[in-house]
Amino acid sequence: MIFKATQLSSGRWGIFNGNRLLATVGSQQALNLMRIQLPGELVFVETQQASVS
Repeated sequence: MIFKATQLSSGRWGIFNGNRLLATVGSQQALNLMRIQLPGELVFVETQQASVS
């Protein structure tokens, strides 16, 4: 399963499975730790900033 990490308009990072937001992460450091735990499964994408309501 592939998860995508996108920076949100709030400055936090969103972890998505397709269009579904699974979690938000507050810092780049926390996101890097997730990347270590999920090698090959967490993909960073450059897109327009998404917003969370």
